[in-house]
Amino acid sequence: MIERGRVRSVSGTSVTIRQEMGAVCFGCMNAECKKGKGLITAENSAGLELSPGQLVETSVSRPSLALQALTALCPPLAGYGGTFVLTGLFFPSLGEPARAALGVAALAAVGFACFRLCRRFQGRAAVTVVRVVGE
Repeated sequence: MIERGRVRSVSGTSVTIRQEMGAVCFGCMNAECKKGKGLITAENSAGLELSPGQLVETSVSRPSLALQALTALCPPLAGYGGTFVLTGLFFPSLGEPARAALGVAALAAVGFACFRLCRRFQGRAAVTVVRVVGE
């Protein structure tokens, strides 16, 4: 995802940017971004000549986005599948609807646990400055 913002300060390869709040930000659930009022820290790995006030484009690497998606989706689905299978092995008298209901409860519990853990131990997305758009 490519976003735009104005450079606030440059310190080595680290750049502080105030993001432009557009239509994409309206529905965003990123509380850290909202708490920082759109200020993010990005890496200038391309070695671009940056100065405060410039309009730049930033991007998050695809591997970072894929890892975030996997850590958000896989544990809850594994909780559902594991609960469904294990209840069938350990409690064979339970019918399929009861096993499915327990699986849904496990999906919700594991999803909530993942949410709390991700909020507590937030990994930083690899935001990089892609190019200078204007002054």
